[in-house]
Amino acid sequence: MTRPATGERVRAATGARPGRIAGPRVVVDPLRPGEEEAWDAFVADCPEASFFHRAGWKAVLQRAFEYWRKIDKEIGNRIAKGATKS
Repeated sequence: MTRPATGERVRAATGARPGRIAGPRVVVDPLRPGEEEAWDAFVADCPEASFFHRAGWKAVLQRAFEYWRKIDKEIGNRIAKGATKS
């Protein structure tokens, strides 16, 4: 059985349609590789959506948070090494 595209899952789960507010039920389903084009098409049809809802923004956030995770780890290592010195 073929899985419906991301936008279709959102529409089926929430009743969302472009220009219409979705009902109270919210389903969060991660964007999977290969679904970016379908997701961006869905976002393009939503007047309330912005650049930040597009699939490319996910990659920006992933890179940024990975960078900060590495920085936090390095700072934590330095603090731990300094805290053990007497």
